[in-house]
Amino acid sequence: PLPFNHTAAAIALDGYIEQLAAYGESDLDLSPLQEAVTTYRAAAARVEALIADGSTDESLNERLSLTERRFLTESGLPDRQWFKHTLQAPGMYLGYAAEPFPGVSQALDDGNLEVAQDQVEVAAACVNDAASFLVGGDGSE
Repeated sequence: PLPFNHTAAAIALDGYIEQLAAYGESDLDLSPLQEAVTTYRAAAARVEALIADGSTDESLNERLSLTERRFLTESGLPDRQWFKHTLQAPGMYLGYAAEPFPGVSQALDDGNLEVAQDQVEVAAACVNDAASFLVGGDGSE
């Protein structure tokens, strides 16, 4: 199997959520994102178990390599539709430095809680889609 470590990615996402929580915005509900990352971590563990058991599932490499695409949103980030990745993108004022959960982070920086909450939902949907795809679903669950 290809050397993609989705468990490490899930751990990184937990850290990104902690960064969002550090904004101290008590009205922002991060639970949809936390639940999605928990689902993604469980999917990664299932795939790691398949690999450890010597799975010959022919679609495994495809799922390992293409799961990343499930983190893209067709509509792009608010005010930056050309950036499609919901987990990371250059910060609006950071030059090329990456910002985790950029739709949420930028909305919080702008003081727009409504957009931030909407972007939590968008990112959570993408993470759930990735988890479903990773374990062999079509990603539309």
